[in-house]
Amino acid sequence: MTSSNEAAVGLYVIFGQDEFPVSEKAQALVDRLVPPEDRSLGLEIVDGRCDTSEQAVNALRQWISALQTVGLLAGNKVVWLRDSNFFDSGALGGASIVKEYVERLTELLRAGLPPRQTLVITASRIDGRSAFCKACKASGEVHEFDIPDKGYKAEELARRHAVEALKKAGLAMSRDTLDAFLDRVGVETRQIMNEVAKLDVFVGTRRKVSPDDVEAVTCVSREAAVWDLSDAIGERNLGKALKTLQQLLFQKESAVGLVMVLERQLRELMIVREALDKGWLHVDGRGGRSSATWNLPREIEEVFDRLGRRDPRKIHPYRMGRIISQGRLFSLSELAAARIDALAAHERIVSTGVPQSLILELLFAKLLCVTASRNRSVSGLTSSLQ
Repeated sequence: MTSSNEAAVGLYVIFGQDEFPVSEKAQALVDRLVPPEDRSLGLEIVDGRCDTSEQAVNALRQWISALQTVGLLAGNKVVWLRDSNFFDSGALGGASIVKEYVERLTELLRAGLPPRQTLVITASRIDGRSAFCKACKASGEVHEFDIPDKGYKAEELARRHAVEALKKAGLAMSRDTLDAFLDRVGVETRQIMNEVAKLDVFVGTRRKVSPDDVEAVTCVSREAAVWDLSDAIGERNLGKALKTLQQLLFQKESAVGLVMVLERQLRELMIVREALDKGWLHVDGRGGRSSATWNLPREIEEVFDRLGRRDPRKIHPYRMGRIISQGRLFSLSELAAARIDALAAHERIVSTGVPQSLILELLFAKLLCVTASRNRSVSGLTSSLQ
């Protein structure tokens, strides 16, 4: 999203949670505004990444002072408040002393920028409702680079970035390999760019990236690891589930958060399993490429309509294909029992002194262990879905 005021181009605000395009846009802007030979006199950078309100106030004071100081020899001057994290309504931005200095800055912007001064702000978040943000939009250009809230939109954007990065690097990936790559690295643009660069070096002159290459050198993001855990559970792969669980707990992921992910997954699997059993859900295709068609009784359709964003009919087709494949590996009674066990584990995590990792490991073992006869049927079903 870009907002600009053509009459005043002395202020540039670049922000968003997708850090890579924010930093790329800002660096390109500064490179254009200040040639390298002029930076010793014509560029002043203020570090805006702060841990305390005192640090935030000091950064704002320094920036306001730089704003009010004429460039040496009356030349053009660029002041860059870089990587600021106190323009939202969070703990830092909500502190009264920080708000006071942001208001001072807002008044300076409203009064008009000094001649020959250019201001650049980069930030992770800015409260769009604030007087400061409105003053920025009125005084210059505002560029926002955010990761979409809706999962499927974030995935589509990440896919575009990955395809562009692969093309630029001269690498080729099959569609399935690209799916596996994005499943591992997540949706943040910088992570995608870094992992493509690693693959570029790893494959050498071969240029065709295989799933084994992705598995060998790419790092699993925390978000992707959560998806890996969900997939391991859905595939009834106890070894993979326990390994991924230990990785997430080592990364300080919340045990409560993980069991809540499991509860949500079991709910989705139960809905799909019952819909398949009762003929409400018809599937064309196989595995992750399945196309799902819903044919619901009127009373069930009314219930789904009231679910809003949780309506299973709104799940992205690729993800729905995976849920369908995984749901076929469980009976409805198994899923119902597993959900009761998950709720009980959630209660034990928050109310007992038993190690949280042990509670989750026992839960996974109970949920995913299969008898020999069940294993044979699962194996047969899995092969029929491939």
